[in-house]
Amino acid sequence: MSEQHNMASSLSDKQPNRKDSRQINFRVNEQDYLKLSQSAKTLNMSVPAFVKKKAQGARIVAPKIGAKEAQELARQLAK
Repeated sequence: MSEQHNMASSLSDKQPNRKDSRQINFRVNEQDYLKLSQSAKTLNMSVPAFVKKKAQGARIVAPKIGAKEAQELARQLAK
């Protein structure tokens, strides 16, 4: 009995190492998800990160140049 108790308590003592302690789940239709996904992709963010920033009221500005152009520009500047 004590082995089971020790094993159960050691499992419950292991808390996930998360920055935020609460989780919110919600559902969206396919069209809304595609819009969110496209916006997140444009900003080089994941959909959950994008939605979290928007929910927090952050003003998210799209980059002036794309990721490939930025890499090429950085490569040219490094020369």
